[in-house]
Amino acid sequence: MKPIMQLLSAGLISLVLAACGSISVDNGSINPGTTPTVKDPNITSVTVNGNQLLRRSTDIWISGDADVFVKVTSNVGLDSLTYSLDGQSGVIDNPKASNVFRVSNLTAGSKTLSITATNIKGSDTTVNLPVKVDLTPASVAVVTPADASNGTIPKVSGLVDLKVAVTDAESGIRSVKFFQRGTTDTEITEITRNNTEYSTQIDTTKMTDGVKYFEVRVLNNAGLSTSKVIGLNINNTGGPTEPTPPVVRLLLASGDKTGSITIPFLVTSEDPVKIARLLIDGQLYKTTVNPPSDQESTFVLDTNLISVGTHQVTVSAETIQGKSATSNTVTINVTSNLSLPLFKISAPQPGAKLGGRTPVEISVVKKGSNFNFLSGITVEIIGFGGQVIKTLTIDKAALRNNSDGIYITEAVDWPRLTGSDNYDVRAYASIQVDDGIPAQTDPTFTISDQLTTGVSISNLKPPAANILIPSRNDPSSAVPTAVLNRTGGIFLQVTDENKLDDVKFRVDVRLVSKAPAGGAKITKYLYNLPLETGTFYHAISTVILDGSEYVENGEYTLQTISEDDQGNGNVQEVAIKVDRKAPNLAVVNANTLVTLVNATYAKGKPDKHSATWRLCTNPGTVTRVEYYNGSAVPSPTTPCTPVKFSNPTMLVASVVDPVGSASEQQIFYDVTGDAPAFTVFFSRAGQFQVTIFAQDLITGQLQTFPGPSVGVAIFE
Repeated sequence: MKPIMQLLSAGLISLVLAACGSISVDNGSINPGTTPTVKDPNITSVTVNGNQLLRRSTDIWISGDADVFVKVTSNVGLDSLTYSLDGQSGVIDNPKASNVFRVSNLTAGSKTLSITATNIKGSDTTVNLPVKVDLTPASVAVVTPADASNGTIPKVSGLVDLKVAVTDAESGIRSVKFFQRGTTDTEITEITRNNTEYSTQIDTTKMTDGVKYFEVRVLNNAGLSTSKVIGLNINNTGGPTEPTPPVVRLLLASGDKTGSITIPFLVTSEDPVKIARLLIDGQLYKTTVNPPSDQESTFVLDTNLISVGTHQVTVSAETIQGKSATSNTVTINVTSNLSLPLFKISAPQPGAKLGGRTPVEISVVKKGSNFNFLSGITVEIIGFGGQVIKTLTIDKAALRNNSDGIYITEAVDWPRLTGSDNYDVRAYASIQVDDGIPAQTDPTFTISDQLTTGVSISNLKPPAANILIPSRNDPSSAVPTAVLNRTGGIFLQVTDENKLDDVKFRVDVRLVSKAPAGGAKITKYLYNLPLETGTFYHAISTVILDGSEYVENGEYTLQTISEDDQGNGNVQEVAIKVDRKAPNLAVVNANTLVTLVNATYAKGKPDKHSATWRLCTNPGTVTRVEYYNGSAVPSPTTPCTPVKFSNPTMLVASVVDPVGSASEQQIFYDVTGDAPAFTVFFSRAGQFQVTIFAQDLITGQLQTFPGPSVGVAIFE
């Protein structure tokens, strides 16, 4: 019976409703005599960058551009949708149920997003929604290890606390994540937070020795991200670690490009970075020398220099330890450009081995647009450290506009440039290109090319004649250069990567004057020394200043130019002053150098003769003492009174043969007080000259002390 009563009740209610005519329903109550209240149009949803704004009690933070998605309903149809944000406004005519618009270039701070929907009857609905804009990413600073705070890579072992301080004064921090960098980055999930500090513990004992990189990635509430790369030099074995390749990140956004674009990149490395290279589709376009580690650097690329279409952009970097790496690849699409001529170093080829005098060849090929040269072609030969070693030019008058051409520089004597075994080559020129628009000035461009692999020198071992005396003065000296009068000499140490026994070489010794005002440098050619094989030291006991190659008093650069029989050259230099009136260091009796001559003997072997010398100031002659195999050693009748040096003095005690090659020598770099005795041993027979070279390291004064001749014979 109960179900029937329910049906009857429902039917009675329906009849009552029909009889009354109208009723308003609000929050479940029934009020006779009213109609329902419904907004038309009605804005039902507003999202900004994916965040719902309607019926939200917390702040919404965004950054940069605002992508707004609006849903609107209307029973009669929509006429328009207007909006405003941060001083920018817009209108959408004939809006749909779902509408999208973007507001760009927002400024930081609190804003109000105002949206008004109007239906075709003129009724409208407006919502005003708060939005906050943050344009600044969070900051990340390394707390521990402390040595990593300035970008250096500390040496660590065992358990290491990796801690950073993360701050964001505006929108606040949404997330902080730690990763270990590698072929695939691995997230470290165990993180501890203490206020603004986030930390994790790294167990380096589970890793191999060497540099490992970790990255902290931070996202703030506005969606802005930032990161910090931290390098740790793991050394649990205690031994030296191998150099580790750098990490290179290309920060360029992909997409359509035209005109001049900036390409940001970041190199993180334990060692200084020697060079970074910009590559387009694997081809070298630009280089930069010594970019800083862990700081953003940039290349500027003129897209007119590459063809229209998609291109792969990468950056490679190489450290001073020879370790290299290449960045991630970014794809760009060049939408339009002018057709510039092809400009290429056609010789030498990348990686070429050069052993003599050859020019650099530049090829220019017209690709479409007419062009005129605004300058000549400059060719730079670049050394190991990025410095320009030599600059060559091809004059503008020799270049042909609007046409193909092959241009050749003067011949380069590659082995004699600096003695280095590798060089880069770069060439560039300025041109003006016809853009086809008569009413405006044609644009100008710098076209350039650089060898992707530097040239190497086939003979890699140039000799060097290192100047031991004269040398640089003591740092406390007020005199910048050594001083040469008529008693001074030169002592050279000759070296070569080849065995000196296998290579013949020569050394030119000359003085080059400083160029006077309005004048030119003057070169005084002093000596041309053909050195014997096996010679390591060479002595010029006295520099002749007053011969036919007369040397005026003044400031000079002393040069030694060494060249071997394979054409390798090298230059060594030291500053020197010629002053004939400069005083001597000491007065020495002409016959007082020899104090003792010894001889030892082993049956069946040559004698090994030894001799001891000392600079003496005796007014008479120090007795020369000699003895032979096994005989008693007599005492000298007149002992030596040694010379005293009041200033720090460099001494080279040398025994030379008649052509100046030193067979034995001892070097005293800083002598004060009594002149030391020195002993040399003779391994061959011959006639030898005893000579001592001296330089006062305070006054710069040079003096040579020639001594007696010594004859050495071999007894059986």
